[in-house]
Amino acid sequence: EVKELVEDLRPQDKADLIAACGNVEMAIMQSIAFSDTVYVFLNDKQKCISMLGIGLVEASGIGRSVWSVSANDINNGYVKPLLFKKAREIIDKWVNKVGMLQNVVNVENKTSIRYMEKVLGAVFLPETFIANGHEWKSFYIIPKGGK
Repeated sequence: EVKELVEDLRPQDKADLIAACGNVEMAIMQSIAFSDTVYVFLNDKQKCISMLGIGLVEASGIGRSVWSVSANDINNGYVKPLLFKKAREIIDKWVNKVGMLQNVVNVENKTSIRYMEKVLGAVFLPETFIANGHEWKSFYIIPKGGK
């Protein structure tokens, strides 16, 4: 499933993964390996078009990481049912369970930043940092009402 997802990965997801570790397939495999739970979304032809992962308990004890990558095929009628509905339900469930989800995103990935803010309720820290020669923004998602 990872191979078929990588072959059709959205440009913004591919750019983030290359910036993070240089190898797209390895980055996804590492994300899966360090996840507590990974959701795999299939299209009508049973092809993997998106993955959403919730990380293991953080060493810092502060929340869990959250990550997602999608194929270009997500734009063929799957955005609303998968990204706007199902992914949001999963994120809401997990954030209420663990208290906080967090990660980073490349500052150039405007599409994902907009989606995370507007759909998932992500809050981005005002500071950015440089890693692997790229600028990143940290974000967190907490339960509605700040509990």
